[in-house]
Amino acid sequence: ASLALGVVGAAAGAAFAPVGASLATWALTGAGVGMMAGGQIEQGQAEAAAAQRNAQIAEQNAITSQQTAEYNALASEMEAENAEQIAEYNAAIYTANEKQALETASYNAGLEERAAKRQRAKARMKAFASGVTYEGSPLLIDAEDEYFQELNVANTLYEGNVQAAQFRNLANLSSYQGSLEASRYRQQAAFGRRAGGLTSQNYLQQAGLQRFSGSQAKRQGYTDAASTILMAGGKAYGMQNPPGGGGGQGSTVKIGS
Repeated sequence: ASLALGVVGAAAGAAFAPVGASLATWALTGAGVGMMAGGQIEQGQAEAAAAQRNAQIAEQNAITSQQTAEYNALASEMEAENAEQIAEYNAAIYTANEKQALETASYNAGLEERAAKRQRAKARMKAFASGVTYEGSPLLIDAEDEYFQELNVANTLYEGNVQAAQFRNLANLSSYQGSLEASRYRQQAAFGRRAGGLTSQNYLQQAGLQRFSGSQAKRQGYTDAASTILMAGGKAYGMQNPPGGGGGQGSTVKIGS
C-alpha cells in the first residue's frame, strides 16, 4: 500500500506542481505523502491482523478450556460411580457376613441345645438305673444343669447377634461413606464445568474485544491516511493559490514600470 500510494503521490505531485516549480521536488513530496499515508494504512492493517490472531487464540483457548473442564468433569463423575460401586460391593459383603453370623450362631445354638438335652437324658437314665429319684437335691442339680445349658445357648445366640450387628453397621457405614465420596466427586464435576464455562466466556469476550480493536485500528489507519492526504492537498492548494496572489496557475508578476 505504501509503495502504490507513493507512486500515485509522485504522479499527483508532478501533475499539480505550480508553474515554475521543480517537478522532481513536487513528485518527491507527493511520493512522501503517499508513502506516509500507505504506511498509516499498513500499520492499521498490521494491528488489525495482530488483533485477529489474538482473537483466534482466545477463541481456541475458550474451546480448550471448555473441553478440559468437560473431560475433568467426566473423570470426576466416573470416580463418583466407582465410589458408589465399591461401597455397594463392600456393603453387600458385610450384609452377607451378617447373615452368616446369624445362621452360624443359630446352628451352634441348636447343636448345643441338642447336646445338652442328650446329656441330661443320659444323666437321668443313669440316675434311674441307680435307683435315684428326682426329688430334692437331684432335681435341683438337674434344674441347675438345664439352666446353665440354656444360658450357654442364649450366649451363643447373643454373640452371633452382636457380630451380625457389627457387620450391619459396617455395611451401613460403607454405603454412607460411598455416598459422601460420590457426592463430593459430583460437586467437583459441577464446579469444574461452571469454572470451565466462565473461563471460556472470558476468552470469548477477549476475542470479541480483540476483533473490535482490530477493526478500529484498521479504520483508524484509513482515517489517518485520508487526513494526511487531505492536509497535503490543502498545503499544495495553498501554495498554488497564495493569499493575495490574484491568480492561480500561470499568473505572472510585472516587474518595473
